[in-house]
Amino acid sequence: MPGNGLYHPRGTGLPARSGASSPSKPDLPFVAGPPAIRNEATVEALDKWRGKRGGILWCLNTQNGKKMSELPLPTPTVYEGMAAAYGKLYAALKDGSVLCLGHRGS
Repeated sequence: MPGNGLYHPRGTGLPARSGASSPSKPDLPFVAGPPAIRNEATVEALDKWRGKRGGILWCLNTQNGKKMSELPLPTPTVYEGMAAAYGKLYAALKDGSVLCLGHRGS
């Protein structure tokens, strides 16, 4: 991902701040960030970038570039704030909380 903190997975429009993939599923990476900014008034765009409008977590398919799933987040992730380990995805959010996502019972 470029060092400016903006990454647009195959033109999806998601300004991703974080990305992670599991070694067991490298073809299904996760990306997260604020909602896409599309021709909104300056105040709205700034609110999205600051995390006042929540965040989004996507799982992408690297074979075709399509979004496999989407999860709304209470706030965006911090820059480079995701990691995958032991079958779980960990995400550090801008509000100071940490999410741990995985299968039930794992």
